[in-house]
Amino acid sequence: MDREKIRNKLNELHDSCIKDGYEQYRLKHQIKTEMFEDYRRKLIALDTIDQHLLDTYSNATGEINIMKWNLVKRLRSLFHAILDIIEVNQDYNVAQTINRMIADRLSIIELFFEEKNELIVRLRFYLYVLDDLTTEKEIFQKAIDNKSSEEEDKKQLEAEIDKINDDLSWYEGKVGTIKDQLSNYIISDKVLEKHWWRFKVEGAEIKGKYSYADLYQKFFSCDANMFSTIISSLSSNVHGLLSSNMGNSISKTTAHAAINVSRHLLASYFDAMCTVYPDERTFIIAFLKERTQETINTDSINRGF
Repeated sequence: MDREKIRNKLNELHDSCIKDGYEQYRLKHQIKTEMFEDYRRKLIALDTIDQHLLDTYSNATGEINIMKWNLVKRLRSLFHAILDIIEVNQDYNVAQTINRMIADRLSIIELFFEEKNELIVRLRFYLYVLDDLTTEKEIFQKAIDNKSSEEEDKKQLEAEIDKINDDLSWYEGKVGTIKDQLSNYIISDKVLEKHWWRFKVEGAEIKGKYSYADLYQKFFSCDANMFSTIISSLSSNVHGLLSSNMGNSISKTTAHAAINVSRHLLASYFDAMCTVYPDERTFIIAFLKERTQETINTDSINRGF
């Protein structure tokens, strides 16, 4: 399909979204300020671009492609959930918790797919899986060791651990193969032993690991230091610290504070799609400029290509 046909198709999708959904948004939601209207316009653009990506890439196979597509779908759902949480449920703390969830997932997808070297992407993915499996195994083992657990439950958990051990062996083997193929890199033993999938690539060395705060500064398109601090502070909402439990109601000020974070994250999402789907970069940029006046961070676009 040539670019002109793709462009016409996206415009049709966008117009359909406006016809079927935008007026419903306006009727349903109560906050009518320009900030919220701007967010809704960009949600329509997100829906349109995601539908195009779905039509183009949803049949892609392989674990990494499946993870990529699931992250994209989950992010779309979370960006939509923000409006209902703020305007219908009127819960500021839940809204900010979702913002933190979005920030973490954006960081993950950027970290994986900014990398040009496919072997490094695969190494990161296998360590990502191993980290999850190891955590799950530890949780099950603690439940087995708990003296109050029923014997039947313990047997089921032991069977699950056997399956996990099989998966651990398989992915450890994959890591060993990738390590051999990356013979021109020096890979820290700690990265491999501790399954540090957020490892850093510095020249020919793979070592250490990023914190999520590091990733916020690395990837988000607005003022990195300021926004990293804001996103990191949302941990109080995630973990239920005192400040997040002193009141949940939405005021005009808190509503705008929450949706403003979401708007910045949505801008970073558009940047991320240019990284994840580089063949669509030119199209996404042109479409956003035409339909929303949204601009893409050219520094982020130039990463990873």
